[in-house]
Amino acid sequence: MIHRHFIGTILFLYGGVAFAQSGGAAERSAVKLMEKHRWQKVETKLRKAIAKDSLNPSARYLISVFYFRADNPAYQLDS
Repeated sequence: MIHRHFIGTILFLYGGVAFAQSGGAAERSAVKLMEKHRWQKVETKLRKAIAKDSLNPSARYLISVFYFRADNPAYQLDS
């Protein structure tokens, strides 16, 4: 009986972790665009992600990385 509850709990938690990691498509594509040096598209995508969810920490982190990249034409350390 205890084993059934334990296994059920583990499966429930595993499903929650998989669901929590399914988001972030905008951030993943922004990283890929950054690798391709598509700077205008990166900024647009990240600004839209922040506008959609203003508390999105990964989009805010990536926008800071965007401005810290020296090969970016919009490179500004104080942004």
